[in-house]
Amino acid sequence: MADKIINVRGYKFELLRWNEKWVFPFITYYQSGLGSPVCIVLFSWNQEEDIFEQETTVTVNLPHYERGAGCQFVDTNNNGSSMTDWLVNNGFGFPTHRYAESGFCRFPEFYFMSGENFLIYKNFCDAHPEIAEILFI
Repeated sequence: MADKIINVRGYKFELLRWNEKWVFPFITYYQSGLGSPVCIVLFSWNQEEDIFEQETTVTVNLPHYERGAGCQFVDTNNNGSSMTDWLVNNGFGFPTHRYAESGFCRFPEFYFMSGENFLIYKNFCDAHPEIAEILFI
């Protein structure tokens, strides 16, 4: 599953490769929207400084748009269309081929609940909310 494993303050972080960096997908929830909408933020590991740094937010919350159960919109506006490929290739789920539009941007809906790695990272983050301190959230 993971390409690299590091230990930070007693926690084992399984890192994945994204844009030539080692990242940890932190999975949490947006505060607004029906059904606890999923929020995924990628944090890169800065080995020289021994800290995590926020790289990008993978998802975008559009609470006024309906989503399928277990789905969220992917921010391809800021991350490029290759983000959906990265999510599929890393076992986070699959695109639903539905979209939401906001302003001039079109965001693909992504089904996360079938992704084996999504569930592994979600369960780890849910079980250890204190890691937000390590990630400086």
